[in-house]
Amino acid sequence: MAVNPWDMHDKKEENGNATNEKGMDQVILPDSLKSHAEALGGLVIIWSALELQLSIMLGTMLDIEFTSKGDVLTGNIEMKPRLQILRALGVVVGENVPNNWYGRLILLLNTIENDLCRERNRMIHDIWATTDLPEELMRITLKPKILKQPVEMKMERLPISARAISNLSYRVLVASKEIAGLTIELKPSLKDKSL
Repeated sequence: MAVNPWDMHDKKEENGNATNEKGMDQVILPDSLKSHAEALGGLVIIWSALELQLSIMLGTMLDIEFTSKGDVLTGNIEMKPRLQILRALGVVVGENVPNNWYGRLILLLNTIENDLCRERNRMIHDIWATTDLPEELMRITLKPKILKQPVEMKMERLPISARAISNLSYRVLVASKEIAGLTIELKPSLKDKSL
């Protein structure tokens, strides 16, 4: 039987707001959620590093410095369109880069889109619930099927350890470093080429 981790005895301040014993400057989490919360926080931070590296690559391909113009462009493109743009530009700018640069780029972008994005989105957007095991939480994906009234709701329940989240973070970090490496390899070939 799952335990409700939020069944805590919070104090009420004079203004009626809840507070914890440690004060308002700390997130109120039961111990059973802390390792998962830390792992998810790490995933969010590492994911932002991947997004930054993809933006740097896009800026490099377009020969745009990271100024307000570059930030306006790269900061307003969602992940899937950004990956599609990188694939298309990779054909144009990567044709003369040695060591199968474009092939490695495509493999990496496909891994990011088809594996890492999907797994990250499930980790971030699914519902989390406790299980009977203290080191494990359940990730619940709601899958509504609207075939006819009433809506049929299916759930996918998957036990997830904090280690599994950390493993995904590591794979995202590796992809981020590989994107950075491909960007460095690309730069010399762009000196003599304009789009």
